Amino acid sequence: MQSRKTDQVKDYIAQVKDQHRKDTLPFVSERARMVMAQRAERDDLKAKQDQRWIEETKARQDRLNTGLRGIFNRLTGTHRATIKRNEREGSAHLCPP
Repeated sequence: MQSRKTDQVKDYIAQVKDQHRKDTLPFVSERARMVMAQRAERDDLKAKQDQRWIEETKARQDRLNTGLRGIFNRLTGTHRATIKRNEREGSAHLCPP
């Protein structure tokens, strides 16, 4: 009689676990979909941040004159001031590539 009760309890536990798996299946699939969407969104954000970093670096670099103007800027100290400004602005970004 004891073994029959044990078998009934085991069957009941198996039924409950099976029902639980069936009930949670939509949530598991929704979670997987959300994880994929969040990863794609993070990848997109990272690509945009990298592109912005490149553009801003190029803009800072373009402030420095070349040729005769560059030589004149070095003589007057404007070149050094521009480099310091670029360094300040570049270090203001928290996550460069």
